Amino acid sequence: MKLTSPASILAVLAFALTGCIGGTSGPPPTTEIARDPGRVISDHDRDESFEELTRLERGSRLELLELLKLAEVRNPEIRAAMAAARAGEGATQQDGLWPNPRLQYMESDLGVDPWSWGSGRSSLSVAQPLVPSGRLGSATAAGRAREAVLQVEVHETRHRIYGDVHQSWVRVIYLGEALDLAFGMQMLAGETEGLILSLRDDFGLTDGEVARASLDERRLAQDILTVVTARTNEVERLMALLGGLQISPNNVSGDLVTLLPAAEAAVIRREAVEAHPEWRVAQLNVEVARRELEVARRSAWPDPEVTVGVANSRETGENMVEAGVMIPLPIFDRNQGRIAEARELVARAEHLADEVEHRLSARLGTLLQLLSEVDTLATVYNDDLVPQAREAFDLTRKDFEEGNARVVDLLDAQRVYVETRQLALEYKYDLNRYLAEFRHFNLYPAGHTEK
Repeated sequence: MKLTSPASILAVLAFALTGCIGGTSGPPPTTEIARDPGRVISDHDRDESFEELTRLERGSRLELLELLKLAEVRNPEIRAAMAAARAGEGATQQDGLWPNPRLQYMESDLGVDPWSWGSGRSSLSVAQPLVPSGRLGSATAAGRAREAVLQVEVHETRHRIYGDVHQSWVRVIYLGEALDLAFGMQMLAGETEGLILSLRDDFGLTDGEVARASLDERRLAQDILTVVTARTNEVERLMALLGGLQISPNNVSGDLVTLLPAAEAAVIRREAVEAHPEWRVAQLNVEVARRELEVARRSAWPDPEVTVGVANSRETGENMVEAGVMIPLPIFDRNQGRIAEARELVARAEHLADEVEHRLSARLGTLLQLLSEVDTLATVYNDDLVPQAREAFDLTRKDFEEGNARVVDLLDAQRVYVETRQLALEYKYDLNRYLAEFRHFNLYPAGHTEK
């Protein structure tokens, strides 16, 4: 049974092929996002530094920069954000593709008798939907905007994780110093208890006075267990940030800063906020919403469909070319509901962007104020109050040994000295944790995090 001539078949297939090739806009170019200035390992270095990272994983001493490098390649959230960004590239490509043509074969004008194949006609046609409204271009632009959001969200995730690793490192180092301080203060309390016991008979000290000295020593001994537990828990948190890498508290090394680097605090608030990844994501989300609104408006016009084909009449043997067009009429559905929704989503994205800007600006101002405050407190305690408290304790102990001070005076001077040392370390910790947040807020490169 001959359906068409070979020439007609070739013509139909050529049209189908033209529809498939010509109807594809091809993969759109990847949206270019400026390189993350605070990233510790680039994609290029990521491959070349495998041996170095392996060495770091096996190393016994891990500084802050080394921990950040390990987080870059091992943290699951960073890796998931990168995968989402790569998926966005595929989604953008899909948004720019034309609808596929439809190939249709039909038998028509058949007689009632199923054996009467001498009559009727056969046809082969290809239908291609057209997109003349510019919707594909708008959809591609929206896809690129969404892709840009995903790429900047990688930066946002990275610096949030960097900040968490930095904070965890600060706390582990602080707790290590707190542990040393706890041991030192327990030894001091033990010496005081020994002094009181040695002079008990000479000064006629009561059992209650001796018991107070023993109580102070025992209380300080319990602080050691508290600090050890806290440091162990913090290392567990750090291991989770490093993708489950097994480390111990002794692996984490480094020194906390004692003074605020004045040059780092000299920032312009507006510029710092606008460079923050969360602010950039919020602005890009506004752009996405506006692009989606444009897509909704473009979709108000339905896509027509052009059909071309060939037919053959078995009764006459005549071959025919068929052509037609289908134009949907936008009478009831003009996409008005989606347009109204998209318009409100633009307003929502703009309001959220304002919220992000105000919140980041307020947080930056708060950080600057806190840094100024704790820098002053840390300096005063470390340079003035700790030496003064130590001097007061030494003088009181001398007075006690000479019989000019009571046990309660000696223990009170010891407690003031211990509390002053602890407060000095806490303010040092506060300075470093606020500085860590401030640095990652401003996307400081790795070199700054070591100062």
